Amino acid sequence: TYPEQARAARVTGVSTVRFTLGASGNVVAVSLAGSSGAGVLDQAALAMVRRASPFPPIPASLGRASMTFAAPVRFNLR
Repeated sequence: TYPEQARAARVTGVSTVRFTLGASGNVVAVSLAGSSGAGVLDQAALAMVRRASPFPPIPASLGRASMTFAAPVRFNLR
């Protein structure tokens, strides 16, 4: 969700989040890999990843106990 405080101030930007999933799909770590320049947007991006947990499990065929991803989260006003 777009933070109301940022919407009212017409703040936009891109936050890049880095997160690690455990084998079951649960988020085991989340951090900011790149700031949007607006703390309120950065915090919203981190919260979004936490709310999305759990993700689908990591396929056993990959033989991985965890996987780390980085993804941009773009905040645009329409």
